[in-house]
This record gives sequence, C-alpha cells and structure tokens, in this order.
Amino acid sequence: MNTKAVSATISAVDSSNDNIAAAAAVLPQSPGGYALDSDEDADVSHHDVSAPICVKHLFWSCQIHGLINDFPVKMKVLLDNGAHLVLIHPELVAELGLKRYRLQVPEIVDVALKNSNAKQKCELFDYIKISFTSLDSVWTSRKAKAIITPGLCAPVILGLPFLQHNSIVTDHADCSCIDKKTNYDLLNPPPCLPPSPPKPRLHEQIKITKLDKEVALAELMIVCHDCLRSGKGVPEMIEPFNVAGAIRDHIEILTNKDALLKCKKKIKSEFKGIFEPIPHIDELPTNIVAEIRLKEAEKTIKTRTYPSPRKYKEAWQILIQQHLDAGRIRPSSSPCASPAFIVLKANPNVLPCWVNNYHQLNKNMVMGSHPLPHIDDILNDCAKEKIWATIDMTNSFFQTRMHPDHIPLTAVTTPLGLYEWLIMPMGLKNVPAIHQRHITLALRQYIGKICHIYLDDIVIWSDSIEQHEQNVRIILQALCNVRLYVNPDKMHLFCREIDFLGHHISAHGIEADSKKADRILAWPQPKSAMDVHAFLGLVCYLAVFLPSLADHTGTLMELTTKDSEKMFPTWTDHYQTTFDSIKSIITS
Repeated sequence: MNTKAVSATISAVDSSNDNIAAAAAVLPQSPGGYALDSDEDADVSHHDVSAPICVKHLFWSCQIHGLINDFPVKMKVLLDNGAHLVLIHPELVAELGLKRYRLQVPEIVDVALKNSNAKQKCELFDYIKISFTSLDSVWTSRKAKAIITPGLCAPVILGLPFLQHNSIVTDHADCSCIDKKTNYDLLNPPPCLPPSPPKPRLHEQIKITKLDKEVALAELMIVCHDCLRSGKGVPEMIEPFNVAGAIRDHIEILTNKDALLKCKKKIKSEFKGIFEPIPHIDELPTNIVAEIRLKEAEKTIKTRTYPSPRKYKEAWQILIQQHLDAGRIRPSSSPCASPAFIVLKANPNVLPCWVNNYHQLNKNMVMGSHPLPHIDDILNDCAKEKIWATIDMTNSFFQTRMHPDHIPLTAVTTPLGLYEWLIMPMGLKNVPAIHQRHITLALRQYIGKICHIYLDDIVIWSDSIEQHEQNVRIILQALCNVRLYVNPDKMHLFCREIDFLGHHISAHGIEADSKKADRILAWPQPKSAMDVHAFLGLVCYLAVFLPSLADHTGTLMELTTKDSEKMFPTWTDHYQTTFDSIKSIITS
C-alpha cells in the first residue's frame, strides 16, 4: 500500500482536515532550503521498519471562556512542542472579547505565505492572557500569554511555553498529552461518570428497608406455598429429645467429677511455674517488645498533674512501691509527661486501679496493624465440641517489655513525681494489638485447631475428656515455653458449658448471655439521644438471637439523629410501646 504525504503552508492548513499530516512551524530565522532524502529511506512502504514520512498533528478539543458570552466556546487547538510561542488568531480574540496587552519588544517571525515560495518577516505586537479547560471541566490550565498572529493554521497553537508552564509531557507515539502533577491526559480524558445519587436520610432508609422486607417475605411465602403444593417442601424430621441419653450423660459427669478434680490438681501441680506471680522485669522474655512509632517525632507531651485527695496518698505510695519492686517503673526525667490517676474498685479492701491518660500520645501514635480475631469465628469453632476450658492471663499487659528507646514516651505524672514504664502500660492504643501478637506467636500452630485467643482470654475445646486433658497440656506447655503466666483463679478446665466473650456456650449451642438480657430489662426510660444509642447498642447484641427485634428498633432509631441530639423529642406513647415491646420479646 502506497502512502501519499500531503503538506501545506501554515496559512493554508485547516485544523479539521485530517488528510494534512504536516505543516510548517512558525520559527524565527527558519532555514530557507530543504535537503534531499537518501534513496535508502525513500521507500515508505514498510512502516514497521522505516521511519514514517509524516504523522498527524495533536489536536486537543477544549473550551475557552470569554468576556462576551456567558458560555464557553468549544474548539480544537493545536499542541505543538516544536513551537517556541503560544499563538492565537485575531478573529478568536475578537469573538471572545479578550483584553489585549502590548509587548514591550515586538516578536519577529517568518511566515510562509500561501501560493508563494518566499517568506516574509512579520512583527507581532499584541498578546492576550488566556486559560483552557477540558470538555469535562476536570482540568484547567494555568493562564498563558498568547501572541495574536494572523494567518494561523489553527485558532490557537499551544507551543512550548504552554506545555512547560503546565508541566505537560507529550508522547506522539501514544498520542497522549499528560499533566505530570495530576496525571490528567488531555487527549484521552477519563470517561465522565454520573454523580452518585444522594444518600437517603435515616427515616427514609428505615422505610425502604421495611418495604424490602415485606417484598422478600411475600416472595418467600409464594415459594414455600409452591414447594408444599408440589410435595418438595417436606419438613425435615427432627429426632425427639433423648431423655435417657441426657440422664446417662449427667450420671457420667457426676461419676467423673472426683476424677476430674484430681486431674485439675495434677495439671496445676505439673505446670505450677506459669501460675506464679509475674517475676521481675529482668526475667521476662526479650524477643517481643512494645514499640511506639510517632507521626511527629519532634512533638512533646506536657500536661498538668491531676489533683489527688489526701486520703488516696497511701494508695499511691503502695502502688508505686509495688511497681518499683517488680521493676515495672522507674523515676523519670523524660520531656514527655502524661497524667495518671487512680480509680477505686467495688471492694474497698482492694487497692485501686492505676489509670494512665495517654490521650495526647495516642493521637500522635501510628496505629498498629495486627488484627483481632472475629468473635463469630471463635464461637463457630467452639460450638462444634462438647468440653471446654478457659484460661485468663495474669496482668497480661505487664508481661511484655517496652522497647528501650521508647521508654521515655511512657512517662506519667503522679502525686509523688514523674515515673516511666519499663513494661507495656495500659492506656496505649496499640497495647491490645501488641499483646495479641505476643500470644499468637506462642500458640500459632494450635489456633483454630484446638484453641482461640482473644486478648488475654484463651478458650480450648475438645470432643472427649481424654482429648481435652491432652489439649490443655499442649497449650499450657506452649505458654510455659515462652514464659507467659496464667491466673490460676480464673482458669476453668473440663467444663460442659462456659461463658466466653459475652456468650453462653454449651452442648445446646450458642446462647445470649443472661446478664445482658437482665440489663436490658432493667433499663430505665431514655431521656436523651445518647441514652437511646446505648440502649440500642446493647439490644443489637441480642438481635442475632432474636431477628424480630429489628422490626421494633427502627422506631427508636429516629431518636438518634443529630436533631435529636440538639433537642430530644417528647417521649410519646408510640416510643414507649416500642420500648416495652423490645423488653417483652427478650423475656418471651
């Protein structure tokens, strides 16, 4: 196939004519003649091996805003990375009503005239300031200075000043013209997607959900009716409750009760090392340390010390001395200082709880990425077996050292001075993830097979008493190997039913925790949007076991909007009826 090369002078080129593949450029002091091509390159029939004789210009469809019309003018402009100027036709300047500016020094160019081999020097005196916008209005150029030039091949020629000022790179092979800062391609813009529909309001979402439920229920009723008529929907036969088997299992439990107690004592005696109090920090393992990675390393934390009543001074002295003796804290001279306070426990004979307020430090801390397991996965694995055990770690966070370089960041102010933690203190937002990683490394090969871990709680499941004893020994030995310590008072072995992660697990399956149901029944009438939030949060826990709750909670959801937070609506009989209905469903 022979290719015909067509050329034209700069005054004769039409931007809409795609047959014209080359045009003369407007350059100062252009050479007067052209050299002959060699015979070797004269054959242009093989485009894949030889250089092309001509290529198409890069034209960009854009829109230009003027001062006369309210709407932008759409047109094609020539992108020419061989031109040293930005040029615009005087007719377009008049059409847009753009303001003219005078050049301090006239620009002299050579212009090739139509139907003439001679060139004529032309002085250009005026220029305008103009910007260009893509047709999708996503990209707008910076203002460029375009010199008004008659006889152009296109309404506008965007030369090197425009490309350089907007950080644009042209690629003729790919026919692309990309802004390096935004990665927007002028010649290949992304498709324009319709805007996403506005999100419906809460009460509208509730109505839509109710309608969808009604439609789904109607379809389900039709399907069930068709199945019953066709004889395919025969109900599954359920075996009657085996009373004799239940009595036999209970007798077996009572018979083995003494044997199980002896086995428990034997296991505790065999692994007595991990039931002892946490030793001095010098005896803790060093393979896992807690680290604090800051977003802004130069930022320091300074807060005032919380006032403490005089009657708590003795409690502070005892707590500080206990931690000093165990090597958990030491006096500090750190520039960081977070406040600390104590919280009394229900039993007045027990020492209060030491609380660190690392609010400012946590805001400047990079969040840890180690995940916590899904509670549903844990419950599903536990529900498959018959015998369980639960293990609780002893002061779990105090079993991990702090990284030596990060110890000064943990400094806290107390009524008796400034102290810093040598072990992982409570209050840091990354502490749960670090502790989960510590225990996971110790029991990785057994997780999901015979046990699960959730922070400081470990659950073990088995199918028989013999297998359970073996599994318990495996887990305790793994904890002993890495020197992790367990609370003997909170370890329960050989259990036929357990309470774990707010659920009751037994041979009958997974049930709701009765304590949470009692809290819902005793809940007083809400008096603010926050009270409704708290009540619904607790009710949603039981929604898994009682799907019909969702039909009633939607009414109370109306009281959790922002308007309700500002001014809580009047508690009407409608809300009270829904409130009482939720409680009655729980007791039914």
